Amino acid sequence: MKNLKTLGLLICLTTFLISCEKDATEVLDNAALQETEATQPQNSKISFLDLLKNNTLTTKSAKKLQNLQSRIEEEELEAVAEFYLNDAESFNCSGSLTTEDFNNIDIERDIIEVYNINGVLDENTSYGNEEMMYIEPGDIVSGIQFSTQDEYNWIFANSYTSGLENLNIDNTFFNISAAPLEITFESYNINAITADLILLAYSSTMVYAVDSEDNYLGHIIIDPTYNEFEEEEMIEFTKELLYIKSPVPIKKLYMYTNDYYMHYAPNFIGLDAISFGQCISDADNDGVLDNEDPYPNSNLSETLFIDEINTSILNKFTKTNGVTMADEMDNLINLLNAQYTGDNYNQLHKKFVSEVAKLSYYWYKSRLITSRERSKISSFAWSTSVPYFQEIG
Repeated sequence: MKNLKTLGLLICLTTFLISCEKDATEVLDNAALQETEATQPQNSKISFLDLLKNNTLTTKSAKKLQNLQSRIEEEELEAVAEFYLNDAESFNCSGSLTTEDFNNIDIERDIIEVYNINGVLDENTSYGNEEMMYIEPGDIVSGIQFSTQDEYNWIFANSYTSGLENLNIDNTFFNISAAPLEITFESYNINAITADLILLAYSSTMVYAVDSEDNYLGHIIIDPTYNEFEEEEMIEFTKELLYIKSPVPIKKLYMYTNDYYMHYAPNFIGLDAISFGQCISDADNDGVLDNEDPYPNSNLSETLFIDEINTSILNKFTKTNGVTMADEMDNLINLLNAQYTGDNYNQLHKKFVSEVAKLSYYWYKSRLITSRERSKISSFAWSTSVPYFQEIG
């Protein structure tokens, strides 16, 4: 009897192991199949609405955005950027803007699902296979980058796509990722942005603008078009024109959707086109707009000159935004030249040397120059002929 029980246990154990092996094989086969499918560019007649409904991505959380939202609430941060919805007249920007309309993307039929580009879409992106390249380097304009922090799922579609026939859109970039969409601008002088948005009519969409240090500049909440979702299978889209203008350069936009019906898309945002550039100029391209720049036409020479003497010391930006060491030196020389009468040279020259010493001490304390370079600057200051009569104009 004891041997019979042992045999029964062995049979049960063997059956269990065979079952486990079979399940493991199926899991491995499915995983391999999914990996193979994910590496192939997807381009088919699949319904756009089906793609939304089948999106089951999860996200760890967009920590940057959450932290920003918390700071806005806790610190009562003041917005400086202005947001306008469907109001081009109030936007009133006559500047030159660069536009990305995604029309260089080669949608062979009517839809492309994008995978395996490391969560970044920019001018260097390449996507396709031996038979067809859908995205090639240069198809996206320079100066802009689209990305997400977590898993991403992006789609390019147009009015030929099933479910989008009534929108009258050209190639459009859709984020249906679990993570918010981030749009980063390469330049440090972007102060005007327009975006043609395609949104779910039943969702609230939030757009946040931050500067190069992730400081809050402002945000807008685009409320749902409809308050009630009456039919389970019905999806309504809305087109919105968003305009943003800021006295402080915008470095990044965060786009986040609060979808009341998460089984469609947690962060659904469509971009038919986005334009960016300057309404307020930055003449010297130093990242500080002219209306905020103490020196709109900064002296950006490679090295510091004291009058006509080249010190061979690197000309650096000071701690004051938009101001170089050369700006401060030129300003000092101009001030003293303006006081020169022809009879007060010695007095003003001594004052010039003294003021240069103060200036170089500030640069030294700010770690812009070394003590040896400070000594060189003082020596050069004595050698100049400042002040002198300066021609006007």
